Amino acid sequence: QQNHPPVYDLRKQQTLFCVLTLFVLAMLLLLHMLFAVVLGEPGLAVITVLGLSFALRLAELGWLQSGSEPLSEFAAKLDGLVSIVTLFGLAVLLAWLTDRDHSPYQVLLAIPVLQAACLFRLVPTVLTILAADGAIFLWLWHYFALHPPALADEYLEAGMFAVVVALVGVLMWVVMRILRAHQAALDHT
Repeated sequence: QQNHPPVYDLRKQQTLFCVLTLFVLAMLLLLHMLFAVVLGEPGLAVITVLGLSFALRLAELGWLQSGSEPLSEFAAKLDGLVSIVTLFGLAVLLAWLTDRDHSPYQVLLAIPVLQAACLFRLVPTVLTILAADGAIFLWLWHYFALHPPALADEYLEAGMFAVVVALVGVLMWVVMRILRAHQAALDHT
């Protein structure tokens, strides 16, 4: 009995995450420019990092769309793992480059949580959630160590975002398991 989505769906699933990431990257740059009064002008480093990330995602999308063979579970998980790690690195790098107490680029951490919930078992999904939530709080700790005093409302806001990330991640994991069970039942009828 197979508990995984049909192989064809893995290519669609990874394509969806790639398109979602492209959309979020574009929206983050647009929002940074629109709210430059609040966030400061996006510097050349921020624009370059976002541009390179966008280009790499376009290359990934091209790779995903060029394949005629179904995407194997191994290839999907490897692509997902690379995506998760790079999005964590990107969120941290952009937070560091913008040097704000609450970086809008932390929203990038939600994508790895969703992707882990779709691709992996519960333990790796929970570890991804904990890593995302940990990154949010570690950034605040780092920021306020350099720019005291620490503001309690920023920790409260980060805590609420961390709870939302955790809830969405666990909910997505449960929904994916239900969908896979239904797909397996349909495959056997």
